[in-house]
Amino acid sequence: DEGASVYFRVHGRLQWVTALSAEDYQHIKQHIKLEANLELGLTTRPQDGHLAFRYQQNRLDIRVATLPTVHGEDMVCRLFADTLKYETLADLGISDQRRSMIQNICDHETGLVLVTGPTGSGKTTTLYTLLRYLQSQSRGVIVSLEDPVEKELYGIRQSCVRPDRGFSFAEGLKATLRQDPDIIM
Repeated sequence: DEGASVYFRVHGRLQWVTALSAEDYQHIKQHIKLEANLELGLTTRPQDGHLAFRYQQNRLDIRVATLPTVHGEDMVCRLFADTLKYETLADLGISDQRRSMIQNICDHETGLVLVTGPTGSGKTTTLYTLLRYLQSQSRGVIVSLEDPVEKELYGIRQSCVRPDRGFSFAEGLKATLRQDPDIIM
């Protein structure tokens, strides 16, 4: 084993930070996997997990993803500071014109909204903010199927799909439709 390199992605750019010995990487990786409720001995299949801790009075949520590679198990940790709150469409920092357009789309009784973009582009933040907007409009029962649930939203029925445990998106959607929801994410 040759060890591992540690990189940080800051504003979309990958920056090398340090190199770790194979022993140090194994120790840190096992500790993170333990805290994120991942299977410690499983290195041949991808895993996703979540952990949270406090740092300087702020809560940090960390999404952990592993990937088996030809050089060993790769691990990525995405940090989300709980200090940034996106509760309203105005919090997203979009223009009044675009906010009005989004509200108009959300105010339709039926329809489909598709949100796409690369990792870190704000898809989850945007969708959670839209769910909050719809909830504030008293739009009825709102259900989300997520993998994983990145942030708990009070009053929204969030369900974490687990394909590795027999609960796929297809099964979740079938069960959700039986709940007669008004909005599904």
